[in-house]
Amino acid sequence: MNIFITGISSGIGRAATIHLLNQGHRVWGVARRIDELHTLSETVSSSDFFYSECDLSKKEDILAVVSKMRESSFFPDVVIFNAGVLMNDMSIDHREKIFEQTFAVNFHSVMFFADIFLKFFLERGNGHFIALNTTSALRSNRRSISYSASKAALSMAFKGLSEWYRDRQIYFSTIYLGPIDTSMWEGRRNFLVGKKEGVSKHIETIIRTKKPSSYYPRLSTTLFRLACFIPDSIFFRLTRGIMK
Repeated sequence: MNIFITGISSGIGRAATIHLLNQGHRVWGVARRIDELHTLSETVSSSDFFYSECDLSKKEDILAVVSKMRESSFFPDVVIFNAGVLMNDMSIDHREKIFEQTFAVNFHSVMFFADIFLKFFLERGNGHFIALNTTSALRSNRRSISYSASKAALSMAFKGLSEWYRDRQIYFSTIYLGPIDTSMWEGRRNFLVGKKEGVSKHIETIIRTKKPSSYYPRLSTTLFRLACFIPDSIFFRLTRGIMK
């Protein structure tokens, strides 16, 4: 398969790229840090790996990537939206700019890319979009209002698109992630925290099954979903202990 992934320079995106290449797929990835893209290319050393520098907050960068892909005759079968930003916006200083940047990357870039690739998928008669989301879409994040809001918007958008296009063989899947051992997780490392490699294998499962929604890691996300019945004030007190 031809697979397109955003945010591949580190973390889950990097691990997923390596895993999917090892499984025999062709991967085209994007990220802002060109030096990290070069390093990843040297690491995988594969003729099936392609990459582009791209600032997802800029539509002109997105259009340039799509144009380069078309010139190279790389037409994706699966599109994985992994990139995301989380910035502390609890202070009123610069909050508007943080909200704008967060939504630009976490929501608007996804919808812009999706609209572009959707036209091709509809012409071909099949295609699969996968959004790596977070349980913060279900309950507010302690560090960032805009992060939870943007992820909740993405969750609702994919739910609607999944129902609208499923009968036309266009699939929209959302993977809700709990704590994963990456730089974005600032809590304690314990048995509830998943690994990047585990996420990569879960992505491969969703590519195969095309489930509209799934959760990973199973234990922590199950506990989180059950805790959604607890009032916010009590939930935040209970979870304070697992944060550093």
